[in-house]
Amino acid sequence: MEAAGGDWDMHYQFLLNYFPADTIFLRFKMLWTEIVKIVKAHHLEKAVIIDEESLQMMILDYFTDIARIRHFQQIERANVCKIYGYELYWFVRRHPYA
Repeated sequence: MEAAGGDWDMHYQFLLNYFPADTIFLRFKMLWTEIVKIVKAHHLEKAVIIDEESLQMMILDYFTDIARIRHFQQIERANVCKIYGYELYWFVRRHPYA
């Protein structure tokens, strides 16, 4: 995922109205780092492959849902339960690992 205004699909451009590009990139980077830590901690480097494109789509879908809930509920920030719930939902749905 390219930082700050990367090469995103036009369907996701509206996200930049809700979140800075750096915020989206940092979430991608944070999740990538955490997944790598887990894979290494369990010595699964040879068995698990992280699919960068699927992780990118997962992040964009997550931010899309958060943007929608903020818009529809007219709130400035989503609560922690919603944040983790949407993140986990899209992680399981997109399964950016093989």
